[in-house]
Amino acid sequence: MKIKSLLAAVALVGSVVSAPMAAPIIGGYVIADGGSVTATFLGQAAGYTSDLYLVINANDSQYVFTNHTTPVGSTANLGNFAAGQELEFFIYVRNTGNTFYTGPGSRNTDGVAHAVVDGDFAGGTATYVGFEDLLGGGDLDYDDLYFSFSNTSGSTTPGNPAVPEPGTLALLGLGLIGMTVVARRKRAK
Repeated sequence: MKIKSLLAAVALVGSVVSAPMAAPIIGGYVIADGGSVTATFLGQAAGYTSDLYLVINANDSQYVFTNHTTPVGSTANLGNFAAGQELEFFIYVRNTGNTFYTGPGSRNTDGVAHAVVDGDFAGGTATYVGFEDLLGGGDLDYDDLYFSFSNTSGSTTPGNPAVPEPGTLALLGLGLIGMTVVARRKRAK
């Protein structure tokens, strides 16, 4: 009876621990899930004016929003994208002439990641992106221009929409503890 209670407790804790807990990724990538992608402007807390763009190819980009003039809640249809395709964004800071990209710091002139990506935004239905608009990372609050995208995921690597879930390791540990307890009790009989 005690073993069944222990296993039930492990299962209950495991179900809570294994719930998606993807953390925001500084320098993360935005990956299309496949299909139409819509951007929603969520706000800004910047002194400088920045424009958001989607990189189309090496020589072209698509304007999306401006942080000081776009009303919060505005949306923009960005088009259709294949599953697994990276959507690379950048902000152009009008006051300084600087440009900062999503992804690793190596994409930026200062070598610092200027965007945070959270693929578990709005209950996992959207990906959140927030930008920092100052050289060297500024105040690192990533709220100078922030927005979300439908039909996308956040990732630590390009082309890999799977964001690691920290709860998975904890669940594995609980399962091993439960199995050890059961094995010891069987040996003790």
